Amino acid sequence: MTKLTFFRQQRRDDVIRTGITIDMEVILHHSTRERKDADPVLAWYVDVRCEGAKLPEDAEEIRQWFLDKAPVVRKALTDLAEDLKAGLDFTLYPLLWRVPHPPRGVRMTIACSASRMDGVRRMPEILKETADGLEESLRELVDVATIPRPRMKY
Repeated sequence: MTKLTFFRQQRRDDVIRTGITIDMEVILHHSTRERKDADPVLAWYVDVRCEGAKLPEDAEEIRQWFLDKAPVVRKALTDLAEDLKAGLDFTLYPLLWRVPHPPRGVRMTIACSASRMDGVRRMPEILKETADGLEESLRELVDVATIPRPRMKY
């Protein structure tokens, strides 16, 4: 069973990373500009986790699948943001919210969490921003196979 995850996360150094994984491996990625005082610890994250037997496995087909399913994903993110308007209890574990009407043959779950209370309070806004910018985020992702890797010196 294939597992796809669309993710959006903010690190403590304010770098925002967006991407898609297949079976836990990043295949499409975009990141705001790295900072000299880099801090890779996450401040918050939102995952849209999808599981199914007939999900695509090619990077561009996966991007297109998420673009085709964008209305469902956007509605789910917006509905969850609405549910969280009153707040979210701070916990060490992520909130796992099963999407009520996922695409046929797919189990879809939204996972979200924040490492500090300010991120927890902002989670409805973060979910809404993720929903509103979904298609743009998907289009700006770069196939990691095309990113040049620095040469390591030993």
